[in-house]
Amino acid sequence: MKAPAPIVLDFLPVRRPSSRLGWVALAVALAVLSMEGFQFVQAHRALDERAQLLAELQRQRASEPVPPAPVAQPALTVAEVQALVRVSTQLDADWGQVFVALDRVRGEDVAWIEIEGEALRGALRLTGQARSLDAVLAVLGRMRNDPVLAGAELGGHELTVVDGVTLVRFVMTSRWGGA
Repeated sequence: MKAPAPIVLDFLPVRRPSSRLGWVALAVALAVLSMEGFQFVQAHRALDERAQLLAELQRQRASEPVPPAPVAQPALTVAEVQALVRVSTQLDADWGQVFVALDRVRGEDVAWIEIEGEALRGALRLTGQARSLDAVLAVLGRMRNDPVLAGAELGGHELTVVDGVTLVRFVMTSRWGGA
């Protein structure tokens, strides 16, 4: 009888030899790591230089004399005050009320082209176009009956042709309660 084969009880794994590809990958990784480390050190030095420059500028600023207080402006003249009041009155006027009233009296056949208002005097100058003179006269009547617009007058009118359509171009003046 033949003797049985010996039993091997070595449970340690067998180590494979390192490949050339592994060594190349390790070398590339170390090169990239060293480049990144070098860039980090440079950025850190630049940051330190900027911090030193900022501290120097702050010291220089602190040592500069304080600028003198601004010189007081002279009082406004009467004419300047009146001009400011005119502008303020013009800007503070209730233009929304005027625009709502103009839309209310306009009608379908009339379009406002230009609206000029002078709030200080409460005057309006309106330029518009209508499809007929009857539409212009209807708007004029509605303006005279409107509580916001008053004293409407037709300043003039003329027939014009726009894109082959005959229209009435008109100018009206009116007073309003903005003043």
